[in-house]
Amino acid sequence: MLRFLTDELQEAEDAGQRVWIIGHVPAGYDGRNPVINSPNLFYSIVQRYSPATIANIFFGHNHRDQFSLYYSYPPDKNGTFFAPGTFNTSTPLMTAWHAQSLSTLGGLNGGWRYYDVDAETFSIYDSHNFYADMSVAVDDTPVKWQFLYSARETYDPKGTWPSTAPLNATFWDRLTKTITPDILNLYNLYETRASPFTLNCSSTACQSQKICYMRSGSAYLGVECGNKAGPN
Repeated sequence: MLRFLTDELQEAEDAGQRVWIIGHVPAGYDGRNPVINSPNLFYSIVQRYSPATIANIFFGHNHRDQFSLYYSYPPDKNGTFFAPGTFNTSTPLMTAWHAQSLSTLGGLNGGWRYYDVDAETFSIYDSHNFYADMSVAVDDTPVKWQFLYSARETYDPKGTWPSTAPLNATFWDRLTKTITPDILNLYNLYETRASPFTLNCSSTACQSQKICYMRSGSAYLGVECGNKAGPN
């Protein structure tokens, strides 16, 4: 499967094309779902073809609204290229957007989003996220979709990121380095689309772990984040 991916990416690179990678199980974040070795190999492929050929990566599976980052060199088999819980100082290359689910499995609100996309570069300039409050759902009455948040407005509230620049890996890397506790609590709430069952993440340990997850593009790093930062 990974050889198929590299063949497709090389063909796109040779043709001067940019592509999106769309997968199911995320290769990184908290490390609970993928096997370990394949995500490390995937990470090295992303490193090789980003950002010139790969424009964005999209995953699902977790049912939660999340993202994870890839940097200019992948982890080795021991994951020693940067210590979980600290900041990787290599160049941010690529973002994987983890889409929220329509499904309410796990006590979540239903959710969906649409993206503002540059039709030539396939770069993303914003995501607009909507949710359905399942706590007020009645029998077979259609739920009401409500606007929840814009990624650009929420994660750059002072408008310091240029309006002409996409929400690329540099944008999200900057967020992980400057995010305030209030904004991180919003991120935690938006993961579940404002579900009343959202677990609290106000402790220093939980917030450090959450930031570490954002910076984990491989399963190995996600596991290490969990081991180092501790529970909520």
